[in-house]
Amino acid sequence: MSFSKRLRELREGKYWSLQDLATRMGVSRQTVHEWETGESKPRMSRIAMLAQTLEVSQGDLLAGEGPPTLEPDIRFSVVDPEWNRPTLQPILSWEHQDDLPEGEFVMVPRLAVNLSAGNGHEQVEIEFTKATPQAFRAQWIREKRLKPNKLAAMTASGNSMEPGIFNGDSLLVDTSQTEVLDGKVYALWYDGGERVKRLFRLPGGGLRIKSDNDDHPTVEVMQAQLEHVRILGRVVHRSGDGGLW
Repeated sequence: MSFSKRLRELREGKYWSLQDLATRMGVSRQTVHEWETGESKPRMSRIAMLAQTLEVSQGDLLAGEGPPTLEPDIRFSVVDPEWNRPTLQPILSWEHQDDLPEGEFVMVPRLAVNLSAGNGHEQVEIEFTKATPQAFRAQWIREKRLKPNKLAAMTASGNSMEPGIFNGDSLLVDTSQTEVLDGKVYALWYDGGERVKRLFRLPGGGLRIKSDNDDHPTVEVMQAQLEHVRILGRVVHRSGDGGLW
C-alpha cells in the first residue's frame, strides 16, 4: 500500500475529515489533500508528526515503502526505543508566546474534566491529557498572544451553537481566560456536563448562558447559584466541516 493510501485509510479510520487532520497538523486542507492523492509527500519531520497524531508507528504509516531516511535535524524530538525513530513530543513548557521558536508546532493536549466531592459540593478540576493532541503552528500562537501551556483542545457536541459551531468541530480553549466578556464563547461545566455557550453578565453578579441556536433555551444563573458553574476557558479557535453537509 502506498503512503498516500495508507494515510487516507488511517485518517478515515478515526472518522476525521481532511480539515480535522489539517488542523491537528497545522497545515492547510489542500496540503493534506495533496498528500493523500500523491501530488506531494511530506518531509520526514512531518511524517514523524503524522505518525504521532494518527497514533501509529512511522513504519506502519510508511507501510510498503521501506524504512525512512531520517533528516539530521528534527527539533523537539526524542528517540522512540521501540522503533528507533524520532517522534515529536508535546511542546507545553512555554509560558510566554514570545519564547516560542520559529517554524515549530505546539501540540495542544485534550481538555478533560474530573469531578470529586468536597465540602458537600461537586468539585470540578481541569486536566490536560496527551491523547490525540491537536497541532498548531507556533507562529499562529505567537500572533494570537496566547500562552501555550494554558491551551486545551476539545470537540463540540450537539447543535446548540449552530451556525457558529457545529457538532464535531474542533475547538481551542484558552483556560487562562475565565473572566466573562459579554458575548464571547466559553467552555464551561454546569448541569452535570461540559458545555460551549455564549456568556453575558447579569446585574447583581449573575450569568446568562445562551445558545446561538434559538431552539435551545437561554439559562440565567443567579449569583447564589454560581457555585454550580465552572468556566473552563474561552474558545479562541474552531475548525471543522460544519455546514458543508
